[in-house]
Order: sequence, then C-alpha cells, then structure tokens
Amino acid sequence: DKELMGLSGYTRIVENAGNQQVFVFHGDEDDAVSVDASRKMMAAFEKAGLAGKNVRYFELPGVTHFAWDFASRDGSLFRRLEGIRRDPYPERVVYSTFSPRYAKAYWLRIDRIDRGLALARIEGTQKAGAFEVKADNLTAFSLLLAPAIVPAGKPIEVKVNGKQAFRGVPKGDVLSFAS
Repeated sequence: DKELMGLSGYTRIVENAGNQQVFVFHGDEDDAVSVDASRKMMAAFEKAGLAGKNVRYFELPGVTHFAWDFASRDGSLFRRLEGIRRDPYPERVVYSTFSPRYAKAYWLRIDRIDRGLALARIEGTQKAGAFEVKADNLTAFSLLLAPAIVPAGKPIEVKVNGKQAFRGVPKGDVLSFAS
C-alpha cells in the first residue's frame, strides 16, 4: 500500500526482513531512482543489525537504472541464491505493518490494529514450547501453532508484554489473544 507506506516510510519496517536473505543492487548512475534511496535503506538495515548478516548491498559503479542486468549477467547471483532456504518457523519473528491487509509473518498473525494509520508491531520468540510476545498498537493477535513448533498434546507457555497469558495444552493449531 504505497499510500500507507508514504505516511512514515519503508525504513520503519526493515526488521520484517530479519529472517530473509536480501540482496540490494543499485547503479550509482541511476537516473530513474536515486542511489541515495538504497543507501538510506541500507542505513536502516545497519541500524537494525541486519546489514552484512542477511542483507547485502552492491552499488554498481557506472551502471544506470538497469542494475538487475549486471547483477545477474554472469549467473553469480543464482549461485549465491542456490543454497538459501527459508526457515518457516524461525525462533524470533519481528513484524510491523500499517495495514491489516498484510497481517501474518511466519507463526504470528496480527488480528486487530488499535490505531489506523499508525505502525503496528509484534515481536515474538519461541523455543521449546515457551513463547514470548511483545505487541504495540494492536489488541488482538494469534500464534499459528504448527506441529513443527508445538507437537500435538504438548503444553506451552505464553507471555505477552512480560506477563503470563497462557499455560497448558492448546486446543487446535491457532491460539488467539485479545485485550
């Protein structure tokens, strides 16, 4: 949603890429999109601690807007991507959104945003049946409990914003919370 993103900018949601591999290619002579836009994005990735870890930036000297031609020309990009596999159930998930239209990230789902036109953020960790969730600008969310992270019949413990919210065996594969 370009209109919603324009309210405060894409740099506020860089943590959403925390469990993905991101490659940014930009020609330093791009006359359609200023290279400063990619530099600004990379500064936000650096601030979030993602640059160099799972986000890589390639500024291509003398290249204009068609950086993808140079990025994939010799096939090296495809060799870089070859071994990358997404973890469908990462231990830590951070997800921010302006819109309930895009409400799910891995095993977390935002069900209700409090204030429209303001960023909603959810951060969760899960390990061995212990879940910790921090929520901002939302009053309802769900944990999507796939067997890979919560085997059937196994008890779990959930803390929300530092307080015990659930302890026991969940009934089903979705556990929802609302305030």
